[in-house]
Amino acid sequence: MNKKAKILVISGVPSKEGGSNLALIENILRLRENFDFLVVVPRAGAFTEKLQQLSIPFVVIKSRTWTHRRDRTGKLRVFNRLIKMIYNLRADFNIIKLHRKEKFSLVYINISATNVGAIAAHYLKLPLLWHLREYSSEDQNVSFDFPKFVAHSMRKATLIPISESVKEYYLKFIGNTAKFHKINDGIESENYAEISSLEQVTPETLKLTFLGGYEESKRLLDVLEAIKILKEKDRKLCLNVFGSGYQENIKFYSELAEKLDISDVVTFHSFAENLEEIYKNSHVVISARTEAFGRVVAEAMCSGRIVIGTNTGASPELIENEKNGYLFELKNPQDLSKTLENISQNWETLVTYINQNRKSYISKFSSKTTTTNLKKLLEQELEKNN
Repeated sequence: MNKKAKILVISGVPSKEGGSNLALIENILRLRENFDFLVVVPRAGAFTEKLQQLSIPFVVIKSRTWTHRRDRTGKLRVFNRLIKMIYNLRADFNIIKLHRKEKFSLVYINISATNVGAIAAHYLKLPLLWHLREYSSEDQNVSFDFPKFVAHSMRKATLIPISESVKEYYLKFIGNTAKFHKINDGIESENYAEISSLEQVTPETLKLTFLGGYEESKRLLDVLEAIKILKEKDRKLCLNVFGSGYQENIKFYSELAEKLDISDVVTFHSFAENLEEIYKNSHVVISARTEAFGRVVAEAMCSGRIVIGTNTGASPELIENEKNGYLFELKNPQDLSKTLENISQNWETLVTYINQNRKSYISKFSSKTTTTNLKKLLEQELEKNN
C-alpha cells in the first residue's frame, strides 16, 4: 500500500470560532483518509482542545499574523512589525527542523494573514498551497506589514481564493503571474437540510438573526440603527444577535440598545453553538459587512432562510437579489431598513423561490464538493514534486 503524503497545515490563528479554522477542520476530517495532516497552531487554547477532541495531530509553534490595524501608525507599529518578523522567522526555522523528523510532502497555509511556512517551503523546495480567505483591508480593517514581501511570497505559491471577489482582490495586489485555483468554501450543508422550510404565510412578527459577532468590523451598529428606524415605523420584528466578543462588548451594546430604544426587540447572545436550532427559529439572516465568502449566508440559504447581505465582496455571488434575498448598500442603515421592509411585501415570492432552489444550495455549498476539489488540487501539486 502506498504511504500517504504528509501535509503540514498552518492554521495561523488560535480561535476555534473563526470560519478559517472551521473550514480547516472540515477539510481535514474529510481528507485524512487520503493524506496525513499535522496542524501548526500559533498558541494553545480552545482550538487545540478541539483538535485533540477530533484526534487531529498538531504542534504549537509561536507566531504572529503579518497584518496591523490600519489606524495604527508610528513607532509602535514599526516596533511590532520587527517583533513579529523575529517571531515568524523563528517559526519557519522550527518548521524546517520539524521537517527533518516528519518529512512533509507539502505545506498548506490556511489564511492570507500569515506567512509562516512560506519561507520554510521555499527553503525545503516543497509545494506551497495558500488559501486566501480574507481581503484584509476591506473586511478586517487591517493592512499587511510588508506588502511587497507578501506579494513576492504569494507569487511562489499556488493560491486558493474562496470566491471570485477574493481572486480579483489579490489579482490586483499580486499581478497576473500568480497561480489561482478558486475553490468556494464548503459547509456541512446536510446538517441544515432537515430544517423545515418557511411557510408561505407572511409572519406577524419578523424574526431576524445576526450571526456576525460583536467586533466593530462586523457592522452590527448598522443593523441596530436599521432596527431603530423600523421600530419607529411600528414594524413588528425581533432581532437575535450571536457571535464572538460577547463578554467584551455586551455592556456597550446593551447600553446602545437602551439609547436607541430597541432593547425590547433585540436580544444579545454569546457565540452560537447549535446553529441548526438558531436557523430553525429565524426568518431572515443578516450579513452586514463585506464578506470574502459568506459562510453564514451559505448556511442560511441551505436552511431555507431569506438572506440579506451587502452589495460588496462575495455576497452578490451568493445572493440572487430580490429572489432568495436582498443586497443593500454597505454602511447604510437606511438602505438596510428599506430592504427589510421589502421582505414582508414580497414574502410569498421569496419563500417560493427559496423552496424551489434549496436543494441546489445544499449541493453547491457542501463540504463534499469543496474537499473533492481540494483533493484534486493537492494531488496535482504533489505529482509535480515527484
